Amino acid sequence: MAPLENLASGRGAFAPSSGEPASPSDGSGQSVGSGSSGRKRVPLGNSSAGGGSTSGNPAGDVGLGGSSGQPGNPDDPFILPQENASTLDKKLKVEVPMEIVVSCGPNGVVLHPGGYRISPGALKGKGAILAKELRSIVRLRQQVDPMIRPRPSIEFLVEPGGFDTYHEARRQTVISGLDWPVSLQVADTKVLDFFPGGRF
Repeated sequence: MAPLENLASGRGAFAPSSGEPASPSDGSGQSVGSGSSGRKRVPLGNSSAGGGSTSGNPAGDVGLGGSSGQPGNPDDPFILPQENASTLDKKLKVEVPMEIVVSCGPNGVVLHPGGYRISPGALKGKGAILAKELRSIVRLRQQVDPMIRPRPSIEFLVEPGGFDTYHEARRQTVISGLDWPVSLQVADTKVLDFFPGGRF
């Protein structure tokens, strides 16, 4: 039982209906709390001030993901567009010119860089060995430096007596479908008659 003086002043009294302690009085007979004339209590975590979200996340919608955990705006300039892997790989590599010299002489061809030799018999054999060797040189160059993308071209150097060798070498590159740019240096003038109209 609360003291009589506490009951008279309203302190320590119990609510008649619920049995819970009544709100303390401010001395004027009115209770301080959730009454119509008292101060209102603001619940934490539900405020929308400052861009906060209803989930209680203090960061609100600030940032790419927001409070809902969903991805950010696809139009955001800080989000990189998704690209095809091969396209991105090409953009990251540096294209480097690569000239392969095919020296044609009476004893076959010599390929530079590398100094690979192909005899006249092997050159005329089945399998288009010259085209395979040219592709192997380019592939090896790319394996040595993976950050580059070679742009190959062929320079035929025709030595005296190398017309027949050049004839076979050029035939193989055309038939095999190598569409690399081609240049020509000659010391045997018969080579100029190989392709009428200046084509070689």
